Amino acid sequence: NIEDVPDIEMTQEELDFLTKTKTICEERNIKFDEIKNARDIASVNHSPAIGGRVLRLGRPSDASESDISILLNDLKLKTLVDLRSP
Repeated sequence: NIEDVPDIEMTQEELDFLTKTKTICEERNIKFDEIKNARDIASVNHSPAIGGRVLRLGRPSDASESDISILLNDLKLKTLVDLRSP
């Protein structure tokens, strides 16, 4: 959290932006134990994607057993494509 970092001076505009960004992330992100930054691509405003079809996951290799259960059983994940660079 930016609030936890000492000695950083920010304008009110910067603080407002970070607060808004944090709120948007909390609304869009899918809650997992270990996978971070997981969201449905369709959650972005004006996205042409169909909800529940394409998910964006940060480091799915960190998934806990509970995370894997959510992916396979709740979200019905069928295919995982890793687009990170080698």
